[in-house]
Amino acid sequence: VSATSESWNCSECLAGQSSDSEGSAKCTPCGAGKYSNVQGQECQNCDKGQYRAGDDADPSSCGNCPEGFYQNAKGQASCLPCLPGEFGNETGMKSCHKCAVGKVSATSESWNCSECLAGQSSDSEGSAKCTPCGAGKYSDVQGQECQNCDQGHFRAADNNDPSKCDNCPRGYYQDSKGQASCLPCLPGEFGNETGMKSCHKCAVGKVSATSESWNCSECLAGQSSDSEGSAKCTP
Repeated sequence: VSATSESWNCSECLAGQSSDSEGSAKCTPCGAGKYSNVQGQECQNCDKGQYRAGDDADPSSCGNCPEGFYQNAKGQASCLPCLPGEFGNETGMKSCHKCAVGKVSATSESWNCSECLAGQSSDSEGSAKCTPCGAGKYSDVQGQECQNCDQGHFRAADNNDPSKCDNCPRGYYQDSKGQASCLPCLPGEFGNETGMKSCHKCAVGKVSATSESWNCSECLAGQSSDSEGSAKCTP
């Protein structure tokens, strides 16, 4: 700038100041979202992850966004809060992190995520709320993603203990993972234990006439079954 008439040259604006345009007579502090840290330099936009609130803030530098906040654009006067389901564990962040599955942040401006209790998890990354594991699933470790019930096990509904799966009862089986119920042993089969992955077939000479049988009955003298897994004795 040149502050008087008849000037021989122009003076450099101090750091944190600049002139509005060519041919200016006065230096002014850099506006909100801008800074100048070199004497005689034009005001620059604050970088991503930073901000400058206004003319009352130090115009020679920009501040980092605090933890729990971010800024993904240049030249901004403020930072944006991390949303529920996100967290900002550092200063100067350009974007917030998403909470991993099994962890949540229920409020905005969070610095970290909380682990879901055993029996609960979040549906996906970036969740704000823990929910009980659904039917056929369980979680027995805090902060763990819900797991499928194993073969021979089941979990009927969300109101059952979501931290464990139950064994299939006698007379039933389950050969698939992540199931909400067990299947009955068919006639000609039996299930004499809990937690079975498949039913046993009745041996020749023995039968089970109904489903859900725990054991097989012996054929009477003079009768037998045609093969293993029979439901009826024949002469």
